[in-house]
Amino acid sequence: MGNKIHDDLWAVISETEMKYRGKHISQAEREMVEKKATVTLFDGGCFLSYGPEFDLFVLPERRGKWKIRGTIRSFVDTMIEKYGYAKVKIHKKNKVSMRLAIGFKFMPVADDGSFITLEAR
Repeated sequence: MGNKIHDDLWAVISETEMKYRGKHISQAEREMVEKKATVTLFDGGCFLSYGPEFDLFVLPERRGKWKIRGTIRSFVDTMIEKYGYAKVKIHKKNKVSMRLAIGFKFMPVADDGSFITLEAR
């Protein structure tokens, strides 16, 4: 925990929050995320996790340009080993992330009307 997130990657996180939650993230919120979340950086992106729940963010120029499957598989497997499951919440309009999660055998467990919660065990 306590890892700094690169500015270009933070811009992706901010844009994603605005797009799917309609929310601007302040500098204070950024500092809180960097302090409280487990930040796992990799070449071109990061995982932000709070216990078994995580988000994946990838720089636009890196999307679809390299093999990330092994990185994701390793991260998810580590989460499952540590917590017994891994969890993601994905906005219904985020088709790319939904396909990715389902491809990693995440199964829907809840739907609040906007976001679907999926788990892998």
